[in-house]
Amino acid sequence: MALFSAGNFMDRVREELEPKVLLPGLMMGTMTGMLEVIYALSIASLIFSGDLGVYLPYGFGISLVSSVVLLIGTALTSKVPGVFSSTQDSPTVMLAVVAAGLAGSLALHPGSEKLITILAAISLSSLLTGCLFLALGHFGLGKLVRFIPYPVMGGFLAGTGWLLVQGSFGVMTEFNLTPANIPALLQPNQLILWLPGILFALALFFGMRRFDHFLTMPAILMGTIGLFYLAFLLTGTSIQDAITRGLLLGKVGGEAIWQPVVLSGKLLNVNWMAILGQSSNIGIVLVRA
Repeated sequence: MALFSAGNFMDRVREELEPKVLLPGLMMGTMTGMLEVIYALSIASLIFSGDLGVYLPYGFGISLVSSVVLLIGTALTSKVPGVFSSTQDSPTVMLAVVAAGLAGSLALHPGSEKLITILAAISLSSLLTGCLFLALGHFGLGKLVRFIPYPVMGGFLAGTGWLLVQGSFGVMTEFNLTPANIPALLQPNQLILWLPGILFALALFFGMRRFDHFLTMPAILMGTIGLFYLAFLLTGTSIQDAITRGLLLGKVGGEAIWQPVVLSGKLLNVNWMAILGQSSNIGIVLVRA
């Protein structure tokens, strides 16, 4: 039986255009879109951080376009109304590890080869994850998850959380969160970079636990952004000063943000041996997804 028919599709469209459905849908869609943009930019910043920051526009393009495809694809093909998909941070952590590993192994190679190899590794990980999910659904293997021990699941979550914390410091500051870097992170010029992030994380954590409402996260997010710029106003900090001090991203080349990477003729530059060396981390991406 076909998933869609013209009649069923038009019936769903008419139902969605009713005011009692349309207005809440528009509000939730707007908030979801805003949050998804922030998720996408955060994920890109996590993967393309440090020495890979020069390729951040490509990361923005990948994350934003993937989010659009994911949200629209789920909305159009899901059999359950109201279901939407979102980018996940758990696989992103391991993709960041893969990207960093490839950058290290290709440090002496041309930048174009490094970039196309990292993009190929991300694409390969995505394709393999999709194939795994299709196989699980086709063969009805989803029930096997009940045999995974709780300590293993807890360890995965704890490990992911710690890697996210480390990665967030790498995005906010010039140093990763390691015991050796703690004195540097406590310097005033670095403290101002990561302390607002910690305060926001605490506000989000306790706010979400205290208020069980779908507007809690957007309200905290918008309120925090407002306070951030209010602090600029009260301290006389200009946008350019904030960019110089590392509080804002600054100018990002727009050309690479939306245009897809043309792989024709560039696949020959992919260092497949370097990707093979990251096979264990790519395998973890599949498990965490």
